[in-house]
Amino acid sequence: MHKTIQVSLIALVLTLSACSPKLRPLNTRQVSVESEPLMVVGQNIESNITLHIPEKWFHKKASLKVMPVMRINSSEVWGGTYTLQGEQVYGNNTVVPYNSGGNFTFSSQFAYNPRMQNGKLYLTLKEVYNGKERALPELLLTQGVIATATLAQLSGATPYVASNKFQRIITEKYDADIHFLIEQANVRSSELEKTDLKDWKKRVEEAQENNNQNVSIEVQAYASPDGGVKLNEKLSKNRELNTTSLLKKNIEGSETITFGAHYTAQDWEGFRRYVQASNLPDKELILRVLEMYNDPEEREREIRNISVVYDKLATDILPKLRRSRIIATIETIGKSDNELSKLLLTNPKALNIEEYLYATELQPYSERMQLYSNALTLFPKDPRAYNNLAAIYLSNNETDKAEPLLNTAISLGTIPEAKLNLALIKLEKGNLIDAETLIGNNIKDDLSQEVYGLLLLKQGKFTQAAEAYKHTISNNAAIALILTNNYAQAIDVLDKITKPNAITDYLRAIVAARQGDARNASNFLNEALQKDFRLRDYASNDIEFRNVRNNPNFIVN
Repeated sequence: MHKTIQVSLIALVLTLSACSPKLRPLNTRQVSVESEPLMVVGQNIESNITLHIPEKWFHKKASLKVMPVMRINSSEVWGGTYTLQGEQVYGNNTVVPYNSGGNFTFSSQFAYNPRMQNGKLYLTLKEVYNGKERALPELLLTQGVIATATLAQLSGATPYVASNKFQRIITEKYDADIHFLIEQANVRSSELEKTDLKDWKKRVEEAQENNNQNVSIEVQAYASPDGGVKLNEKLSKNRELNTTSLLKKNIEGSETITFGAHYTAQDWEGFRRYVQASNLPDKELILRVLEMYNDPEEREREIRNISVVYDKLATDILPKLRRSRIIATIETIGKSDNELSKLLLTNPKALNIEEYLYATELQPYSERMQLYSNALTLFPKDPRAYNNLAAIYLSNNETDKAEPLLNTAISLGTIPEAKLNLALIKLEKGNLIDAETLIGNNIKDDLSQEVYGLLLLKQGKFTQAAEAYKHTISNNAAIALILTNNYAQAIDVLDKITKPNAITDYLRAIVAARQGDARNASNFLNEALQKDFRLRDYASNDIEFRNVRNNPNFIVN
C-alpha cells in the first residue's frame, strides 16, 4: 500500500511538471520596435519587431508563437505569426540557444485603415509545450500611427493641361533656282518661264497683297568650282546682281520688300553634296580628294586627273552649281489676343483648334469649363479639348466626370497629359500598378515629375519623392519634405503656394509641432480647421501633435 501511494505521487509530480510553464513572461524592455510610433509607408503600416531573449530563458523543448495585433477600440486586426523553437524541438523555425539566448527580428505589416490612426499595437505570446499552448502575458508595444503620408492626395497635385501650338507669327520659306550657262551671268528668259519660278513669284506677290503678311527675299548666287577663282568670283557676283535686279523689276510691290544677297565664288559644298547623292563611278575617290586638299586649284587639278569621271561631272554635276537660289521668307502675323477673345465668345467657328485653345487660356478660369465643353462639339477629334476639360474637373476633385473624358482623349491619339491625369485618378483610388503603367515614359519635364512624386509617396519611397518634387510647389511636395525631416525646405514650399488651403495650414501645424513650437502649431491647426471642419476628427487622433498636445500654448478651438 505504501509503495502504491509513492508511485502515485511520483506520477502526479511528473504530470504537474509536464503541464507547468516552461517560459517565463517577457517584459517590454525585452521587445523593441523599429518604428515608434508606427508610420504609414505606402499603403501599409510596417515595422520590424525585435525580441531580446535572455540567457537560459528559452526551454529546449518549448516553442514560442509571436503574433502582433492592432487593436482599435473594440475591433482588432491580426498580423502574421512568427515562431521560435528550443534546441530540442523538431521543426523548421528559428532556433533559440538555451545558454546564450539572442536577438530575433521579424517584420510586422498591416494594410492601413484610417481607423488605425489611434490604434494600439500589442504583441501576443503563446508557449507551445508537449503539443499544448499556453498564453503568456501580452505586451503593449506602441500607440498611434503617423498617417501624414495619407494627406498626399489628388487635391495636392496640379492636373495637366495640354498645350496649344498657336504661334502669333508663322514663318514659312519658299525657294527656287535660276540656272546659268557656263561662264555667263545673264538671266535667260527660259529660266523665267519655269513652273517653279512662276509659282514662287505668285506666292510672293500674294503675300505682298495680304495685310497680315510680311515678305523678305534673299539671293544666294554661286559659280561651279571649275575655272579659276578670279573668274568665278566675278561670275557669281554678276549673277547675284542680275538676279536681284530682275526680281526687283518683275515683282509687284518689290519696293516694300527687304532684299538680302551674297555670292559664293566656288561652290565646293554644293559640289560635295551632289557628288555624295550621285551614282558616279569613283565618287568615293572624288570625295577623298575633297578631304585631302583644301586649296581650290589643287582640288580641281586632282579631280580633272580622274579622266574617267570628269566628263560625267561636267554634264551631270557642274551645271547644277551655276545658279542663283532665291529664298522668300513670308511671315504671317496672327490675330491679336483681343481679336481671339472676341471671336471665341462671338464666332468660335472662325477659329482653328490652336487659336481656340490659346484664346481659352486667356479667359478667366471660371469660364474655361464651358469653353472646353464647347470645344468637344467644335473639334470632336482633338484629344486636348477632352483632356483640358477633365483637368478642370480634377481640380474640383470630380474624378467621376474626369475619368471618361480622359479615356476618350487617350483613344483619340497619343497625349501624355491625359495619361498623367488618369494616373492621378488611379493614385487617388489606390491603384498604384495602373498608375505606374500610365506614367510609363511620359515623364518629360519638371512639371510632369509631380505625378511621379505622388506615386513615390504612395509607394512609401519618401526620399525619392522629395527628389522628384524638387522643382514643385505644392502640398504634396511639402509632405515629402516633412517625411524626410527637411523642415526648412517644407516651410519654404508651403510659403510659396499661391492658393493655400486647409491642408497647407495643417502641414504648417505639423512642422511647428515637430519642432516643438506649440503656439504656432495651435495657430496653424485652428486656421486649417476653420477652412475645413472635416479635418477635426483626423486632427484629434493625429499623433503628430503628441509632443505639444499637453502644452498650455496648444489650444484647439
